[in-house]
Amino acid sequence: MNDQVCSSKEVAHVAHELNVGHRAAAIQGINLCTIDLMHSSSSGDAVKTDLAKVIQGDPAATAIADKNFAHFAKQESHLWQTIKTAAHHKDPHGLCQLTVIENKEMGPHAELNGRRCR
Repeated sequence: MNDQVCSSKEVAHVAHELNVGHRAAAIQGINLCTIDLMHSSSSGDAVKTDLAKVIQGDPAATAIADKNFAHFAKQESHLWQTIKTAAHHKDPHGLCQLTVIENKEMGPHAELNGRRCR
């Protein structure tokens, strides 16, 4: 399966939205890329497949799901870092700044900050 879902054009579009301060459009682009990643990722499919066994308390399935979740979290973080880098290369002083916060237990999350990020 293809784990690279957002084209360079899509990444550039989200980066542009960040730089010009269009918070809602940037969030929408980031969300669409993340959802695409989840649907196209081999680890995303594996997490969905093992879910029933995990819910039933199967320790082997839980260990596999934990490994797949960690892999997907890395992919997600990489995607967001790619968007952040693209925005920074276009304009290091863009109106919205993307911050990727790593959390091993909950997975990464993204924050948009900036005085004029609306």
